[in-house]
Amino acid sequence: MAKIQTFPKSRLRNGELLDATKAIIQKMNSLDGVITPVKSCYDVFSDNVDKYEYSIVKRSKNEFVLEVNQVKNENLNNRSTIFKIVDGYKKSRIKEKRLAAISLVAAISGFRKVRNLSLENLIQDTVQFIKLLESDLYKDKITTLGLTEQVASIKTINNECIELINKKLSVYVSRKRPVNTENARIWVNKSYDELVDELNAYTRYNGNDKYFELFTWWNAMIDEYRSKISDRYGSKAGGKLDNGVSNTPFPDSGSGGDRPEIE
Repeated sequence: MAKIQTFPKSRLRNGELLDATKAIIQKMNSLDGVITPVKSCYDVFSDNVDKYEYSIVKRSKNEFVLEVNQVKNENLNNRSTIFKIVDGYKKSRIKEKRLAAISLVAAISGFRKVRNLSLENLIQDTVQFIKLLESDLYKDKITTLGLTEQVASIKTINNECIELINKKLSVYVSRKRPVNTENARIWVNKSYDELVDELNAYTRYNGNDKYFELFTWWNAMIDEYRSKISDRYGSKAGGKLDNGVSNTPFPDSGSGGDRPEIE
């Protein structure tokens, strides 16, 4: 059956190995059902790729400041939309909307001046703001003013703010206990081999219909890196190109035997 060919990973530069492994993760995530049968191996591989990336790519403080400012402004702007709509209905000729707005104005007045809060404090304040708007006392008024979707949008943005704070914490911890790039690369290579072995074994016993697209793409990517290595180090340094041999459902048992098994 079709299989993933061997990959001369040891001859790739750090950036090339990172690009290749992240491309694999992205491709597997884009295809339905290919991860589930090998999820345990995939999860280890994905986690090791993240560690490898952090070992060679250090995010600067300024990058996080830019992201923090962006999500903070989104949060503030969406909250501001609520206030503007409620204020606009205070003098509405439609009695039901006018009464709903007047009731809400008093309730939300304490949530207006938050621009100087840190992102962490803004998140907590927004959580309380959402609780108020979704409470039994005010949820009907929110519906009356057509603000249900806007409240849902604020909740989504606030969750994105929480994710960013967690990401900052994760990077901070990884910097306090940095992973050596050489060791991280060893983990990536080992987990890559285990994932490939698991995929090849699974398709050998269960057929490769679900994995044919993935394997075709994967082997083509490896061929590209073989060509790049040969261009860099010499005509045979990358090994013999597979040229789709591994993608055939029933390859000739003698095919590809002269390709050097680099790893």
